[in-house]
Amino acid sequence: MQSGLAVFELFLLVLIGSALIVGVIFIYRGMRGVPVLSDPKCTRCGYDLRWIKPDVNVVCPECGSDLTARRASSTMAVWEAG
Repeated sequence: MQSGLAVFELFLLVLIGSALIVGVIFIYRGMRGVPVLSDPKCTRCGYDLRWIKPDVNVVCPECGSDLTARRASSTMAVWEAG
């Protein structure tokens, strides 16, 4: 009977420890937030390209850089509260 009680206590200890770890992870994620992609921006001047159609406008209206070039615009991961 003593062995069964020890196994049950060990099970409870593992269960409580796991719940504590999961809780800390949820609290951390809640405080830090979740990654969300930002709007596209020109890599040369930082102009917001959200309303620019790439098939119509091939240059940035702010600085005139070629938007068809590789890495001409960028989107970054921004952290928002989740």
